Amino acid sequence: MQENLESDRAAFKSFFDGIPKKWSTRSVRNTASDFMKLDHYRRLPLGWGQNNSIEWDEFRKLQDTEQELRKKLSRRLGELAGGSMGDLSTEKVRAVQKCLNGIRIQEREIFRARRAWGRALIERAKLVFDVGAANQILDIARSGGQSVDSTRDYVRNETFEKSNLRERSVYIGRMAAVAEHFGAGACSEQGAWVATEAYKMMPGTQVTLVADESVDHLYAILGPPGFPESAYVDPWPANPSVADVAMYGLKQKPESWAYFQGVADGRDLRAEGLKWLYPLPERPARRQPLDLRQAAEYVRGENAHSVYFITSTKEELNSDSDAEAVTGRGLVLSENAFTASVANGFRVQGPPQGRIASMRSVISVVPSASLKSVTRAAGISDQLMGSMDVAKSKKR
Repeated sequence: MQENLESDRAAFKSFFDGIPKKWSTRSVRNTASDFMKLDHYRRLPLGWGQNNSIEWDEFRKLQDTEQELRKKLSRRLGELAGGSMGDLSTEKVRAVQKCLNGIRIQEREIFRARRAWGRALIERAKLVFDVGAANQILDIARSGGQSVDSTRDYVRNETFEKSNLRERSVYIGRMAAVAEHFGAGACSEQGAWVATEAYKMMPGTQVTLVADESVDHLYAILGPPGFPESAYVDPWPANPSVADVAMYGLKQKPESWAYFQGVADGRDLRAEGLKWLYPLPERPARRQPLDLRQAAEYVRGENAHSVYFITSTKEELNSDSDAEAVTGRGLVLSENAFTASVANGFRVQGPPQGRIASMRSVISVVPSASLKSVTRAAGISDQLMGSMDVAKSKKR
């Protein structure tokens, strides 16, 4: 499907390359030029914007106005088909209009298929990482702190590694295999697991593990980064969703880079990674859960500052919907989410950014009833919240 889409994009571009440069075609040529620029920028490797600030600003502007650009181009083509076209036949112009519409239809169809895979991968990841994330306070509470200790003592214990690996695909396979064995890990391990699973289950699909250094976060993309047909898969938030490039909260940045990138070929990268590990010990016995106050104190005692409460408390328009127009209501991760950590009592710093507001301060700053409504949305049991009511009654 991706090959057919790329073929149509190439045909679309060749048409505009052949439009005669005269006054009657100026408006459609200018609009098409913007459309082609966006396509060009998307094909550049991640990180290209670090030393190209002017071009990067142009890229972001074109990306943010893509839908309007498509409509404008379709309208310009319609005007061209109805006027004096000189060397261009009406049939040719209308064929290009059909090609433009076909490109959008293909993008939606491919995205829906990848979105379905992304949802399935997230569902599997949540089962695999049953101990939880080392830097999510909810998982730390559920696991009684085990998600922190297992990640530190086992998942990132280099004594299990036989040697340093230069091949990145085997490296992330080894990382994901250790994390899977112990059921714990942060965004890097969970993203690596999704990438390796996609590599095994989705042959022919471009798989990218993106490192966003501005918030120290990793996530996976199924499909070419930046294109509308690609699915952004981030299993790390407490209640994750799959989004397209327009709605994923962590926008591509000049400093974003590909931690791993390749075309899936059916290989089991985790199995290959296990060959580079010494035998792993058994997973530790499960602990009793903590409530959120206890978990916060535990984290502070461990001096683990980069711990977050990231869960969506507000629904916003995004692409995690089965609606025909692809857009719908869903849960969105925002860059602002990373401003609330154990270091500041999980308080969001500053106003929500743009149209996304994915988390709220919850420890010591909201009433227990409000906190319960937030935590239930994230699938947290009332037992986990128990001591908060006790603490409030003691104060009375």
